Amino acid sequence: MGCPDHFPGDPHSGRGAAARRRKQSMERKSRAREWADVLSRLGLITQLGLTLVTPPLLLVLGAQWLMRRFALGDWLLLAAIVVGVLSGLSGALSLIRAELARDRRAEKKRDSRPPHAGDSNET
Repeated sequence: MGCPDHFPGDPHSGRGAAARRRKQSMERKSRAREWADVLSRLGLITQLGLTLVTPPLLLVLGAQWLMRRFALGDWLLLAAIVVGVLSGLSGALSLIRAELARDRRAEKKRDSRPPHAGDSNET
């Protein structure tokens, strides 16, 4: 007897090759989602840093200009630092709250989807 042209699960057979392509496609999509998540988090960290640093920096620079221009005392610099730090913290807190709410909405949307046949439960 002769050998069959292909065996079940053989990567060179029609069904095996299609399954392998589907698996590779799913792996590429998974990696792309992971990179998108990493870049999104990197952007969030950058935005958080700028939100914390920008208000105190601008207020201190403005206070120094006002102190030189109008010969005001050092109290203005102290007030600018306090107000700048408080406004930076307030902005950071708002940013974190908004991000947490967005994550909860995305998780709720993901949980409400019916599972597909090829999906795995990765958390």
